Amino acid sequence: MNARLDAYHDRADERLSAGLAMLTNARVIVSDRLHAHILSEVCGRRHYVLDNSYGKVSSYIDTWVASELTTVVHSLSQLRECLNEHKSD
Repeated sequence: MNARLDAYHDRADERLSAGLAMLTNARVIVSDRLHAHILSEVCGRRHYVLDNSYGKVSSYIDTWVASELTTVVHSLSQLRECLNEHKSD
């Protein structure tokens, strides 16, 4: 049983490392996933979050981690505008 648990922990470590590498090497981070938002915050990276239809991600952000690193967008047209502004920065 411990070998199985160790294998799960090893796989989780691999996935976390891969996710962190992806986020830290990205020029722009755009995601609709809560965990991508959390990791972007932990890494201190500016990112754009597409909220879902019931507001799960924005509710979390409003409650726990509203910061200047995060821009919540509610549509693709709003995301395009933000990305165009990001390019000019």
